Amino acid sequence: MEAFVRRELSRERCADMTIDAATLETIRRVRAEIRVEEGGGGMCHLVTEWLNGDHGLGRLGVTYLDRTGEVVISGHYVNLLADGSILDPTADQTGEGHDVRLLRPGDPEYGRYRPEFDEEYHPGACPELDAWLPFWSGESDYLRQDKVTRERGKGWWVEDPGALLDYYSGQANIADPEYRKTMQAWIDDIVSRHPGIGGEPAGGPPPF
Repeated sequence: MEAFVRRELSRERCADMTIDAATLETIRRVRAEIRVEEGGGGMCHLVTEWLNGDHGLGRLGVTYLDRTGEVVISGHYVNLLADGSILDPTADQTGEGHDVRLLRPGDPEYGRYRPEFDEEYHPGACPELDAWLPFWSGESDYLRQDKVTRERGKGWWVEDPGALLDYYSGQANIADPEYRKTMQAWIDDIVSRHPGIGGEPAGGPPPF
């Protein structure tokens, strides 16, 4: 993944950014505002667009993997810093306890982000992806994501679903009625597979 990111940065210059406490607070605030305005959801596409347009960071569509290489989230977006770091401003939606996540090159978790594969853009069809050829199953990431979720249930990738439940509950609280039903169904699914863990029903003020 590091070689791929270096290639992307060579094609399009992007700014650097100091990721300090003030920056993190600004990202959290804008992220929350966007989610409320849009009626819930991770909103990675809009948050990364803001960081790209207002701060000059690179922007990359990726798939997020578990530590075995299985697809967790397809159709995800992250930002890139000039030094090749990956900034995931909506990493809270993974339910792994992250908030705004910064991964420098060399971080062992860096490879959990990779380009998203689909019917036309995949190893064997695009030379820049050939490093992943041994891992290409012929199945688009979005199809694989849905298949694994059907087989294992929502939140299958986390041992302790507490953070994921908190995230879904928070999104349900700001969602429109239809999306709230989806969030509640996901909460119910997770709770049903984890006896002893309570799932608060949707309602109440946004947890910002």
